[in-house]
Amino acid sequence: MKQILLFIVILISSAVSAQDCTEEFILQKPGFWKDVSGTESGIAATDLAREKKVVAAIHAMITSKYSPMSAKLNFGGAYSRPYPSMPANSYNYHIREFNFYCDGNTMKTEEEVDKTFMISANGFDAEIYEPAEGDRILQEGYNVITDMPIEKDGYWYFKEIDGELYKLA
Repeated sequence: MKQILLFIVILISSAVSAQDCTEEFILQKPGFWKDVSGTESGIAATDLAREKKVVAAIHAMITSKYSPMSAKLNFGGAYSRPYPSMPANSYNYHIREFNFYCDGNTMKTEEEVDKTFMISANGFDAEIYEPAEGDRILQEGYNVITDMPIEKDGYWYFKEIDGELYKLA
């Protein structure tokens, strides 16, 4: 008799705890953040520390006003050393969203997505450091940086063709 009663209690408790997976259930499910910061090499320790501090500040700003629902958000920083065609360290903060979904009565998380948000620093395409030649002069010569910006009194300035400086605040 005790075995039958125990079996009934287990059956009822498992039926009560089982949740039908529905869109409404998914929409109410709190999401979570997962740090997937990238690796870094060849970057000066002082530069890397500053870059990581900026990325952490961006993440803190976003998480202070936003809590994900019904999704896993992979976030992190990516850090790159300078290259001959790109003379500055580049780094970014990125978020990739993986939504929850129902597979029958089981909640699952997307494995592949194309939903990415990115804030990038010094992440120019290499072509801006290349001279505008041929047809490119007419099409996109405006995106070529011939001189790196100069820091003066806490502001960055780009040199104009006539030699004047414009402030970039």
